[in-house]
Amino acid sequence: MYTVKEAAKRIGISQSLLYELISLGLIRHSRYGRPGKRGTIRIDEQAIEEYRTACEQGALPKPPPARRKVTLENLKLS
Repeated sequence: MYTVKEAAKRIGISQSLLYELISLGLIRHSRYGRPGKRGTIRIDEQAIEEYRTACEQGALPKPPPARRKVTLENLKLS
């Protein structure tokens, strides 16, 4: 299992790009720590190889659809 820093170095990308790929669901990872907290991210070798293979084949999975921003401007409390 690699830390984000180690995995980014192994893939050859920046840590910030790796965090973005993780948030988009393009790289499998595990998060350890207390519920509701950020925790520690770990990435295994197989997840790195899956991402590399997808990049080489031009077959990166599509990220999940963006969440719709909900506004409460028309909400009236009585």
